[in-house]
Amino acid sequence: DFIRPLSIWDINTIVNKVQQQQHNKRFNYKKLILSEVPEISVVGIILARIDKQKQLKSVIKKKIDSSVALVSEQAFLTFVSFAAEPDDFDYIIYRFEAATEHVKLHILKALSTLKNNNDKIKFLNWVVANKSIIYKIEAIKSLLDVDYDYYNVKFRDSASDSVKNAMLHVENIHY
Repeated sequence: DFIRPLSIWDINTIVNKVQQQQHNKRFNYKKLILSEVPEISVVGIILARIDKQKQLKSVIKKKIDSSVALVSEQAFLTFVSFAAEPDDFDYIIYRFEAATEHVKLHILKALSTLKNNNDKIKFLNWVVANKSIIYKIEAIKSLLDVDYDYYNVKFRDSASDSVKNAMLHVENIHY
């Protein structure tokens, strides 16, 4: 039985020790993830992500709705890292607003791996038009990969100063 909650430091220490000792051992990731103790669930989610246990994607997806912020965030990060199918990307776009700032950035970066489709392009354009500069920058990077000439002109000539600033940042750092 747990007597005290684990800190982030404790969780990181456990994950690191498990990784060091893991040589020939197999873990029941699912049992860890489904633990009633949030900290144990987080350890299972992190280990599943590190060990690329993609077959647990649906179990981890359910943990995104956890009332415990740390469980929800780690589940979201893991699900995003496992996203490969169009339905996965549809789900993370749908849940974008519920994500933490850290997860939102990972979502935008993950979308760059998705083949160009209308939903991705509409969503990224919405981010550029409606979100803060940190998100605009990531969305612009992805859109420039879709059609550099078109989006370069569109964002440079934008009526929005924040879009222009984001575009300048991308050009100065990445191109």
